[in-house]
Amino acid sequence: MRYSLLFLALAGVPACHDAEARAGQVTPPPALSAANDSALTRFRAQLPERQGLSGGREAQATLVRDFVTALGARDTAILRTLVLDAGEFAWLYYPTAREALPPYDLSPELMWFRHDGLSQQGIALALETFGGREPGYVSHRCADAPRPEGANLLWGYCQVRLTLAGRADTVEAGLFGLIVERGGRFKFVSYANQLD
Repeated sequence: MRYSLLFLALAGVPACHDAEARAGQVTPPPALSAANDSALTRFRAQLPERQGLSGGREAQATLVRDFVTALGARDTAILRTLVLDAGEFAWLYYPTAREALPPYDLSPELMWFRHDGLSQQGIALALETFGGREPGYVSHRCADAPRPEGANLLWGYCQVRLTLAGRADTVEAGLFGLIVERGGRFKFVSYANQLD
């Protein structure tokens, strides 16, 4: 009798757990602290609201290929359209970014200042290294699966295989930071790179 009751009790555990999940009693994703939520409201006040990514590309490979082409041509106007701007950062990226949530809790101002500074340094170094050298896109590889953050899927860290004028072999380099996918569009989160 005792074993029958134990079996019935254990058999009910998955059912109870499934019922809780169906009822929506699951752990909610982490949220911004009250201080960062207020800071984000102030940060957004100076920026137009964004509903989705603008610019960028509809495929990851197209994004990277167009980046390599613009890099070779030193086309900074195109390069600006391929990376998150301040509005996209504030309205679409920051609210669910890992660095904005506990235990990191970076404020939007500090995170954007750091993010933008590293991105500008990275693209300047990439232009210095590959600009005018006629780089040709061969392929690229990122992590096998993206990291979800809210409505964003983050792909990284990617390596790009290139041809260069005057070289018979190919080179491989980490030319940018993460790629964000949202609503069927892809953009670079940052141009921070590994070109030391």
